[in-house]
Amino acid sequence: MPSGAHVSTDSEALFGATAEFTVAKTNTTDGSGRGIFLSRATGLGSGTIHAYDDDGQPTSPYGGVTVNVLANDWIDGQRATTDNVMLGLVTALPDGITLSADGSVSVAAGTPVGSYSFTYRICAIVDPANCDDADVTITVKSFALVAVNDAASASFYSGGTALASVLANDKLGGLTPTTAVVTLRQVSSTSAGISLNTATGAVTVAAGTISGTYTLTYEVCERANLANCKQATVTLAPYLIDAVDDIFPKMSSKTGGNSPSVLTNDRFGNAAATTAKVKLSLVTSLIKGVTFDVTTGVFTVKPKTSSGTYPIVYQICEIANPSNCDFATATLNLSGGI
Repeated sequence: MPSGAHVSTDSEALFGATAEFTVAKTNTTDGSGRGIFLSRATGLGSGTIHAYDDDGQPTSPYGGVTVNVLANDWIDGQRATTDNVMLGLVTALPDGITLSADGSVSVAAGTPVGSYSFTYRICAIVDPANCDDADVTITVKSFALVAVNDAASASFYSGGTALASVLANDKLGGLTPTTAVVTLRQVSSTSAGISLNTATGAVTVAAGTISGTYTLTYEVCERANLANCKQATVTLAPYLIDAVDDIFPKMSSKTGGNSPSVLTNDRFGNAAATTAKVKLSLVTSLIKGVTFDVTTGVFTVKPKTSSGTYPIVYQICEIANPSNCDFATATLNLSGGI
């Protein structure tokens, strides 16, 4: 039997005025019947109050509630609650640690890694002189940090935000970090026109930046542990613009009509090309009787236009970056007399 152990033969050990542990027989997986259970004084029958020490740690880099100091406290054999005890501080709270009126202890996001402690007191509401103190220890640990490379398209001519936040695909403790829990630093950029907003994580392009492919390297560090850092790279390139050849259905040169839009199968970035994003123009001259609407991409053939097959080259250019263009051929098949 361990030194200092007290053998209990009745329930008094469970509810005595002093804390102790009790050795008693219990079932075990090996069938030996050996076991130990611990008991704490609850003050049952004596009206005494018992505050017990607490430990906790945040499970998220964003902090939050770690423990409730009243959860293991007792008064007159009852769990201590705000209905039967008053809660107060004996020592000052460390920076970043708060104690709420309900007994919950919270850690602020970004609180530096380390061990924090304070002492609190509970007193009986019906007898404010009946009090007990206990210590609380909060351990703040570092979390695993992952920085992931990014790729984005940019409108270099007009500039603006190319990437809303480099943090969107990064992880801290398995969660998406924000600047509340991490810091950001621009390490390098291959263009003076490409920069990182360290307050928001946005990557911006200065208007008039020469169109091309650029990289920006950034570093992200955990606020709670500024030695915990990772780097990643952002690659910016012009929006992909892709004009695709069209072969339209036969159209009567006798009665005329309208073609589908040349933009139907064209692409801008990861979406369909529209005149909100691209500007249309013709490279090939049109024959008499055929017109082209640059606002819709549709050819109009007037009645009695000369029959034949006419390949017409057009181009689409990014409105925000006029040097970003692509060409394609639209073929009009005007079969006479149909």
